[in-house]
Amino acid sequence: MDVAKPIRHVRPAHVTLSLEAETKADAIRELCGLLAASGTLPPATAASLGDEVLAREAEGTTGIGAGVAVPHAKTALVSEMIVAVGVSRAGLD
Repeated sequence: MDVAKPIRHVRPAHVTLSLEAETKADAIRELCGLLAASGTLPPATAASLGDEVLAREAEGTTGIGAGVAVPHAKTALVSEMIVAVGVSRAGLD
């Protein structure tokens, strides 16, 4: 995939430079929470999206190395690509 395509979908409200999460699952849920907080998704849909991303992650990690991961899922919950970005200062396994 062309990296420019996902980057076009990043919105300032969907970015945090200080994830509070201490686990991968909590980080995914926190990022989905950004989508709900911005009004992009209803809270229940954001929670379901988190479940789908975690289910995809259970099939195989999306870590790409150097402390970077791209958890994702194909889903019918959204009609277009949405992207949330988070940085954990403490790091996550």
